[in-house]
Amino acid sequence: MPDSAIASLERFVATPSWFRPRLQGDGLYLAPAYKRLGELYEGKGDRANAASYYGKFVDLWNGADPDLQPTVRDVRARLVRLTNQ
Repeated sequence: MPDSAIASLERFVATPSWFRPRLQGDGLYLAPAYKRLGELYEGKGDRANAASYYGKFVDLWNGADPDLQPTVRDVRARLVRLTNQ
């Protein structure tokens, strides 16, 4: 149910940070939410929203630990593919 997932994740990322659940901070939840929104919008063919959320993910995790960099590279490649079409 991609539309329901998009609605829930959009609500989460739009919530001011001081109201979001903070068990481990935004680093644990915000970047994966951006990535998943990018995937969901890409799956729906909405390149503009997909690129926007992929870009937010890359900005947030650009300096992530080396073991997370393969994920960043993958999303960066998706972003390039979306913007070059």
